Amino acid sequence: AVVDDEEPARAALRVLLSRRSDVEVVAECRNGEEAVEVLGWLTVDLLLLDVQMPGFDGFQVVQAIGAERMPPTIFVTAYDTYALRAFDVQAIDYVLKPFDESRLFAAIDRAARRIADRRTAEWARALVDATRDRHPAPPLLQRSRLPVPVGDRILFVPFDEIDWIEAEDQYVTLHTGKTSLLMRQ
Repeated sequence: AVVDDEEPARAALRVLLSRRSDVEVVAECRNGEEAVEVLGWLTVDLLLLDVQMPGFDGFQVVQAIGAERMPPTIFVTAYDTYALRAFDVQAIDYVLKPFDESRLFAAIDRAARRIADRRTAEWARALVDATRDRHPAPPLLQRSRLPVPVGDRILFVPFDEIDWIEAEDQYVTLHTGKTSLLMRQ
């Protein structure tokens, strides 16, 4: 969804976003009040949100929606003075007008990765929750740590330190804090 009080800015975003096959603009809002209303009934994957708008500004939109319901957000604005505040409210990125295609697309790529990571983590939590009460844990999961080959040694990673696991082909990557461990598994 795109939220900006200036039609030329919304039009520029429409043109740029139309160049990406993985992006579909599902809503355009002319101000913060419209954004709050639309986000009350429409779920969006990513919000491109202007900061300075009459009525509700971008930060008031975040406050009205609430952090727990706020979609991943890229702030799009002509003012660089709000960047720190944007990141304080968990913005994925901050893109200045006039829009530079490569800069905007880099922000969208970053957002797509974060959205995919969040969906993977949510799916994993839902899967664990759905199976926890119905099936006892297999013997491996009854242990408190996972043996991970690292070079010529074995590293034992406590299960409660694993943030999420990413699988691709015959490899898995364990993400623990700032560390990622690759396993052929």
